[in-house]
Amino acid sequence: MTQGFFQQLETELSFARVRCPTDNAITERFYGSLKQEEVYVVGNYPDERAAREEMERYIAQYNHRRSHQALLNFTPGYVQQINNKTVLWQERQALKRTARDRRRAYWRQAPRSLSGKEMGGCSGRNQKEIVEYRANMEDVFE
Repeated sequence: MTQGFFQQLETELSFARVRCPTDNAITERFYGSLKQEEVYVVGNYPDERAAREEMERYIAQYNHRRSHQALLNFTPGYVQQINNKTVLWQERQALKRTARDRRRAYWRQAPRSLSGKEMGGCSGRNQKEIVEYRANMEDVFE
């Protein structure tokens, strides 16, 4: 009966392996959110009809008003509406460019002047003595 229904819709059934939630991770994540944010909060529903209505309300909120981090904080409804991955890709590229520009600006800043102690250097020795180990050989063998 179920297979006939899906054949009429011209869709194909696929099953996840037993005890392998990563096979269908997106759906598993949705069910986890549904349980954490709706079912466990409400507790007991008075009847099946009330449970269905509340879950339908939650699903509408989940799809159209709740932003999702994996979708760059867009709602699934918005992403489906635009149905164009290039917009998300462009948004992601813009975020990357902004971060890269901020990093470059940070590294282009003039270095702060630090004393030997703050730099972790040794007082009483010049920089060549610290970096070039052979410069200290006389001190070692004396």
